[in-house]
Amino acid sequence: MFILDHHEPEIKSPDFKDIVIVNPHLAGIDGGREISGSGVVYMFARELDKNMEDFAHVALIGAIGDSQENNGFTHLNSKILDTAIKRKKIEVKRGLRLFGAQTRPLHKVLEYSTDPYIPGISGSESGAIQFLQQIGIQPKNGNGNGWKKVVHLTETEMKGLVTGIILQRLGETNPEDVLGNIYILTEEKEESPTKEIKEFATLLNACGRMGKASLGIGACLGDSKIKEKAIRSMDDYKKEIINAMRWYDSNAGSEHVVKKDGFMIINARDQIMPTLIGTIASMISKSNTLKKGTFVLSMANALDGNTKISLRVAGRNDNSDLKSVMEGMVKGISGCEVGGHQNAAGALIPTSKEAEFLETARNALEKISAEERVL
Repeated sequence: MFILDHHEPEIKSPDFKDIVIVNPHLAGIDGGREISGSGVVYMFARELDKNMEDFAHVALIGAIGDSQENNGFTHLNSKILDTAIKRKKIEVKRGLRLFGAQTRPLHKVLEYSTDPYIPGISGSESGAIQFLQQIGIQPKNGNGNGWKKVVHLTETEMKGLVTGIILQRLGETNPEDVLGNIYILTEEKEESPTKEIKEFATLLNACGRMGKASLGIGACLGDSKIKEKAIRSMDDYKKEIINAMRWYDSNAGSEHVVKKDGFMIINARDQIMPTLIGTIASMISKSNTLKKGTFVLSMANALDGNTKISLRVAGRNDNSDLKSVMEGMVKGISGCEVGGHQNAAGALIPTSKEAEFLETARNALEKISAEERVL
């Protein structure tokens, strides 16, 4: 039996016959930043068949989905990228790191942009449209083909957009960080959710969260019919996300959404799908509505008598190991499982232990927040 993973294993050398753990942490490599689970599986498969290098781009989709790209990849992910480029599967460009450039109308891309956050534009459709008109970009195509997308812009329009966004962000710490690496999958159709690597990662995430993992596998293997089904499943995923965020907004300040100095605890109970609670925590932590360093702990009940827990932190996390924090929260509570790494962690606890967990979690977060304020 082979166990392939990138999370730090609890058991370094299992005392079982015929079990092999393939894990970067056992070789001194950080699985939280330098290679994803997809990357581990890819490298394993490549050793069995050199032709697996044709799927190097899939490993990078996994790395992107696991937030391991920060204006470039490091260590093993970087080597995998080199292979994908050599195999002509990926093209790397420098440009605006705005999600949805291939598929969404330009004004919607700006409205929904939270990382980077654009003051006066993020969260405002009218603000986005007015901004475009002010910098001389018409939101609609002149040929009657509907709304203009980022990929429709001329070179001059793109330069104007970049300059305009940077000027709009002059009050931010790093106004120019709107620029970054864009990863284009060369064999995918233009303006498709599978053309740009971040959108492909979101598509796969949607398939998994909606219980349709087989569609994600088919999309990675390049099956055109299954890929179309996977893209259609995005609509159901979006509806669930919208419903979840509406619940969050309507419960802000209630006993189910508790916000304190340094942390937030969201207990959705059975109102949000347990497979989506981590996604919601990630969205909130990146929304620019929370102070950098704020912990976001989210919970939702599963049908098997357990509660799914997710832990994220607002802003770039350089200080806390979220997996260690989560382990501290469940210490002493029986029947719990913890997983994750420095930047994202989760747990499964018996729903009957929720009250006990909430008490220990709150105490832990209050202590960490107090320590960071002192520092």
